[in-house]
Amino acid sequence: MANLAVFNSAAFLTASQLAVAGGATIEVRREDTSALASIFSNEAGTAAITNPSAFADSSGRFSFYAAGIARGYSVLVTSGAESFTLRNVAIGTLAQLDAGNLGAISGTSVSVTGDVSGGSVSGNFVASQSAQETGTNTSLIVTPGRQKFHPTAAKAWVQYDSAAGLTSSYNVTSVTDNSAGNLSPVWATDFSSAAYCVVANHEAASSATAATTWTTQVLSRAAGGCNIATIRMSDFAQIDVTYVSVVAFGDQA
Repeated sequence: MANLAVFNSAAFLTASQLAVAGGATIEVRREDTSALASIFSNEAGTAAITNPSAFADSSGRFSFYAAGIARGYSVLVTSGAESFTLRNVAIGTLAQLDAGNLGAISGTSVSVTGDVSGGSVSGNFVASQSAQETGTNTSLIVTPGRQKFHPTAAKAWVQYDSAAGLTSSYNVTSVTDNSAGNLSPVWATDFSSAAYCVVANHEAASSATAATTWTTQVLSRAAGGCNIATIRMSDFAQIDVTYVSVVAFGDQA
């Protein structure tokens, strides 16, 4: 069992005046179900306390360990004919931490309402590269550096001119000018194989005629880049155009 949280108190009752209730009987119930709670005399939760029982000492002091729960506990103190109930008593290990320890909190889940701020987030809250590549988890935080691993994200894109000059790009180190109308973008981070998708198109300043109508074709793909040609439809010659745009999707190495 994980370490439990402690509750420390003293039993006081009022008749004609406030009085210490030495040897009082303590009963602890869950607020959410009204069921008797499991309480213990040690943090490890291995020494159960009979609930209810008279475990307040002669000075009315008592303590017990319990798991933190939503809505907390009700604690009923009884001494003789008198009783008093503490309602919605919050018990949890978070109360035993200093602000400097918050980075070490762990557990199955944490629910927060409102704004959250801080220097960084790490650990099981953050989607890993493999979680992003799988793309099915809906409960993890996605950081900017790992967003690109999702299957729907473009892994590389570029616009280049007829002289292989990059006008804008992402994950492209350069464009190789093989010949007129035949250029090859080179990826900065390679794909895991040649089995990825490339979409290409071109931009030309001339109005469309039989001699100025081109098509853009992906000639080949490799893990480290691809080969793109712009082809004139009238004679199928490879011809330079003003700009070519290329986008690539797939799994990276």
